[in-house]
Amino acid sequence: MSPVFSWRAWSLPVSISIWAFVVGCDSSEKNKSTSPSSATPVVEGLSELAGSSGAVAIRFSPDGRMLASAHRERSIRLWDLQSRTPSATFTGHRWIAESLDWSPDGSLLASAACDFATRQTEIMIWDVSTRKAVTTLQSQDTGFAFVCFSPDGRTLASAGQRAITLWNVATWTADRKFEPHNNPVRCLDFSPDGKLLAAGLSHYNTTSQSAEVRLWNTESGKEAGNLEHRWGIETVQFIGDGSILAVAATGQFILWDVESQQHHQVIDTAAARASRVTISSDGALVAMCGAKSLVLLETRTGKELAMIPANQHFGTASFSLDGRLLAWPNSAPDGLIGLWEPARLQPVAVSPLHDGANHVPNQ
Repeated sequence: MSPVFSWRAWSLPVSISIWAFVVGCDSSEKNKSTSPSSATPVVEGLSELAGSSGAVAIRFSPDGRMLASAHRERSIRLWDLQSRTPSATFTGHRWIAESLDWSPDGSLLASAACDFATRQTEIMIWDVSTRKAVTTLQSQDTGFAFVCFSPDGRTLASAGQRAITLWNVATWTADRKFEPHNNPVRCLDFSPDGKLLAAGLSHYNTTSQSAEVRLWNTESGKEAGNLEHRWGIETVQFIGDGSILAVAATGQFILWDVESQQHHQVIDTAAARASRVTISSDGALVAMCGAKSLVLLETRTGKELAMIPANQHFGTASFSLDGRLLAWPNSAPDGLIGLWEPARLQPVAVSPLHDGANHVPNQ
């Protein structure tokens, strides 16, 4: 049975497009290794408005009512999705933030930035209600700065070039540190019960690439698993109850059984030329962002549901926790506002985004 889906798109200034969609499918079909279809519906006719500087990272709040975005001018913005207007702007980072994460209750926002010249990583913690910085955490471990809150909100994991640090949220002191040899850590995710931490490691040099996913027991600090990959890893994410770990690597999207550490589904993503991949929290959908397009994929079948072309580079997309919304930034210096209603395959009329002409559905 083919998936049934409907779409509606809204956009924010600074090239952030918001999509709402519903996907249904026959759950009786079994998982298997698949490749995306070449006959992908192409979504075209995007209406555009000039915006300000490009967003490089975005993240939905847990309740789906706000979107946080990090920008090239080193600011962090909070967007009210009902009014589609910025409700707050945070400043204070010395470098561009590369990673954002909300605490599970939505009261805190963590942003991470790094500077290769000075070999420093800077993590800022923001109080969402007061709109003020709570603290700044600094490290001499530069690299791909990444932050992730634990499901209970008591721990913040940060990653850089050589180490993963677990911070106590009550005191903002470092409780534990994992040092995964020399491979830089590209991404992190806690299991839903918080007992496991997965890290995607990638190492590049002039002659070869090596990559692996490592699992740690957060209580004992001991390594709990090692999944080897041939190519660079961009995303790791526990799905559903945490029994499945989704791994997006160069040219492949793999679902691993955490207990057996064996993969039971592999999707070839090389044809999509995706450089950044995001998975919905239930694992049903995959958004693959490339230099000139974003492809939405059904995980179970590997079928491409839609392809959205663009004149500029898409940044990493973000799903809302309930899976109803998908957002992605256009990381070009000059922002564009994209408005699209794919259910009618027609662009939404361009209008000021604060006048209520378009709206995000109530959560």
